Amino acid sequence: KGATESVKLLFARAGSAEFASYPVALNKHAVSDCMLACDNRSTLFYLSGFFADGRYNTPKGVFFCTFDEEQQAATSSHFTPVNIQMSKGKADLRDFRLRHLSIKTDGGVELTAEKYFQNARTITSMNPSMSMGFVSMPDQTRTIQEYYYDELVVFNLKPDGNLAWSQTMLKEQQSADDGGMYSSIGTLEHRAGKVYFFNDLNSRQSRLMAGFVANSSDMV
Repeated sequence: KGATESVKLLFARAGSAEFASYPVALNKHAVSDCMLACDNRSTLFYLSGFFADGRYNTPKGVFFCTFDEEQQAATSSHFTPVNIQMSKGKADLRDFRLRHLSIKTDGGVELTAEKYFQNARTITSMNPSMSMGFVSMPDQTRTIQEYYYDELVVFNLKPDGNLAWSQTMLKEQQSADDGGMYSSIGTLEHRAGKVYFFNDLNSRQSRLMAGFVANSSDMV
């Protein structure tokens, strides 16, 4: 549990019998929710995720590093502190999970995080039995696993690591004993922005909802 304090990238060229290992400089940070993407135009690999001051500390921001396979060296490393615009409870990243990473045409990145947590609830009920009267039998107990998938936060980072903008899309998804299989999001990328699909489970009849976040941060 907790974050990791050491990350290495492993590369093996076609026909090679072994991997080459390259450590990633984390600048004394601990990182979590790491995602990897490749920019085929510039042969750069992007590694992104959350970072914290220690393995068991609350994440304080997002990061991305680039690695050039041809040069066999890291070309940039950026750690950007961020705050959540709107969130139930504490305005930090402790309950967020990284869901999507995309590389921008200018060399920056766009990260999508979703608030997610799980809760176990125990229900106890009496088990009456009729004889000469109601006799209390041993209580019946069962545990319910509840899954919560809430708001999305999109972080748009410039190539120098500075935050260009952030946007919050509100949603609430709650389910029980299903592993959250109908919750969370799907993402459709377009050159003008991204569409996020998700199920609205709160109404009597479920609906498929969609929200569009443009490259300029405008949301529909």
